[in-house]
Amino acid sequence: MYIKFHDEDHEIKYQNLRAGVQNAEVLHHKGCLAVLYLMAGDSRLYKLFKPYFNFDSCQFDYRRMFADYELTEDLQKLAELGAHLFDGQVEMTPMALDGLEQDRDWFLAWNAVMMRKFGTVSVYEIPSNKFFGGFIQEDFSV
Repeated sequence: MYIKFHDEDHEIKYQNLRAGVQNAEVLHHKGCLAVLYLMAGDSRLYKLFKPYFNFDSCQFDYRRMFADYELTEDLQKLAELGAHLFDGQVEMTPMALDGLEQDRDWFLAWNAVMMRKFGTVSVYEIPSNKFFGGFIQEDFSV
């Protein structure tokens, strides 16, 4: 299973955030990896999550974040998804994700779900369609 990144910059940011987690044991926490994936893929989420996310122990105080901020529709859905993927305590449905307005946000959300399900692997091949634009540019015509 390959986790798709928007582009190389997204993957580099994700790897840098992942490297910033000091305790290697918490890198097995797939909810933590999914939150890092979201943070790396959207600068709004990075700015929103960072004050509430402890990189040393992979703790996410999303309850306080939601109490401190009133968010716009798409950002609210992505933030709720991050909280849901982290520990499952926030309710989130697939239909809520389908309501995301921007394709980039939709792509980010569903790949974060896959990150939560499958995590990452230490070694993998680089497929030609690894990045978001890769599968759109391929010609599947008969």
